Amino acid sequence: MYKYFTLLFFVLLSIQLVSKPQNKKNKIPQKLPIYVETHINSSDSIFNCIISYRIPLNNLVFIQQNDSYYSNFAITFEIYENKKFIKRLFKDNKVNIADYSSTISDNLFSQGIVTTNLPKGKYVIKPLLTLGNTEIEVQIKPIDFEVDSNQVHKPIFVENLVSSNETYSYSLVNFQNS
Repeated sequence: MYKYFTLLFFVLLSIQLVSKPQNKKNKIPQKLPIYVETHINSSDSIFNCIISYRIPLNNLVFIQQNDSYYSNFAITFEIYENKKFIKRLFKDNKVNIADYSSTISDNLFSQGIVTTNLPKGKYVIKPLLTLGNTEIEVQIKPIDFEVDSNQVHKPIFVENLVSSNETYSYSLVNFQNS
């Protein structure tokens, strides 16, 4: 009798394992957690490199404090030339939002720029996003770019925003070099 139960157990286990094959075609495409662009301003021998970034607020982790929602993150850009580390750029950001619906919006962003000077050459940027309140690190796909006086310069597009008290601010409108 024990043999029959053991045999039945292994047959059922085999059926269970075989009947649920992994189907990678049905994976839901993931949105980018961050949009990164490179912009070059030419000079004689040194080039001013501007890295702009936009992070949808729904990709951040917010904590409620009193009547507002607070989040922070750090973004690091490591720059390599021929697989050799050149420099690291770091920016720490804090976000404070008044209403909850803004924290889950994919149309609102935290954004910024970092700048550095680089000589002519081919580089790779490796972005790393560290979410505050969790210490989760998200590695972003490396970005290849060339610093050269002959390259086409991609402009930074901004839109002029006017707040309720007539103060002006700007918002980046570029998305991942588009």
